[in-house]
Amino acid sequence: MIKSLHISRSLITVIDGVSEWTGKIVSFILLITVAATVIEVVARYIFNSPTVWSYEVEMFTCGALYVLVGAYCLRHRSHVNVDIVSQRFSPKTQKILNLVVVFPLILILAGALTYMGVEYAWTSIQMGERSYTSWSPILWPVKITLPIGSALLIFQAIADFLREFHDLGGDSR
Repeated sequence: MIKSLHISRSLITVIDGVSEWTGKIVSFILLITVAATVIEVVARYIFNSPTVWSYEVEMFTCGALYVLVGAYCLRHRSHVNVDIVSQRFSPKTQKILNLVVVFPLILILAGALTYMGVEYAWTSIQMGERSYTSWSPILWPVKITLPIGSALLIFQAIADFLREFHDLGGDSR
């Protein structure tokens, strides 16, 4: 029992660390989005010469950022919650609800996104898919972020499940 508890705590620590690291690293993608936006505004309104690439860069970077920081947000409990109902329950009941309702829902959603995202990205890689714009960038680097981000979300959900389970049993973090 003690050994499995130690392994479980080690797993939680590793997963939390990966979520923390990826969240912080991936957050720098936002700088690319801001830079592309600034370049477009300057090119369009000062030099009257809009770019052909900035809109897609903005969309791709925002999409990648959105899916890749999900685990980080779950780690820090910064997703939007509807607490109107759950705040009325005791902390123990809230933990039980997280274990019985929230964890399975995250697992189902993120599992489906991972499965479908792998197919989606793999098809894009195989066909060398490119955007249909004049800039025509390859699309698989953006599409591969969906299964990666979803898998990270699954791992963080598992860490949160284990943490809630230990907390429910009276074990402290």
